[in-house]
Amino acid sequence: MLGIQNSLVGAIAVAMGSDGLFYFACLTPVMGSNFGVVTVRDFNSRVSDFQYAGVSGPTGVAIDGQNRVYVANHRNGTISRVYVGDGSSPGAHSAQTLAGDLSFGSDNLPNHLFLDAAENLYICETAANRIQLLSGSDLGIFASQGLNQPVGIAQRANGNFLVSNHGNGTIVELNAGGEVVQVGWIRDWARRCSTASPCAPTARSTSWPTTGGMVRCFG
Repeated sequence: MLGIQNSLVGAIAVAMGSDGLFYFACLTPVMGSNFGVVTVRDFNSRVSDFQYAGVSGPTGVAIDGQNRVYVANHRNGTISRVYVGDGSSPGAHSAQTLAGDLSFGSDNLPNHLFLDAAENLYICETAANRIQLLSGSDLGIFASQGLNQPVGIAQRANGNFLVSNHGNGTIVELNAGGEVVQVGWIRDWARRCSTASPCAPTARSTSWPTTGGMVRCFG
């Protein structure tokens, strides 16, 4: 459980590292010419580290097995990687730009990042209505079908992905190839219907087809 965290100005995303620390993407603090900060905190809200150089309006954050921090930068449409464990003083860690020309949009929405076990990075490119996949130095489209301002992504135990759409209030399940498996309304997700049994029809759910021909809640 995340302890009480104080003074998180503009916090919009968080990830937990293998070191047990929490990495918050904070969108609004201004540090000189830098906008936003990634702050590293323990369970009791003690700030153990932070980074603002190479960060530009962070709206997504992910951590790899080496506790390197991946940041979605809203203001300049880039993905950067910060080497928090490089021994530098707070705010002065080395940072590398991994990808650019991403469309995160003018709204301050989350652009969630997800790292799989092979350290492939999945990027919610919200304004472009798609998920980008950064594998090594190669950036390409992973999925676009059924996506409407995607802001969150996670992986199920079966290897499929769940993507939350801000634009129409749906959750889309994608297979490992980025193809739509099923779609459900976020309000129905809490009902925990099984994939074998469709949810009770509603005016909204019955109008949203999936590859199976009907809307179902996720199991």
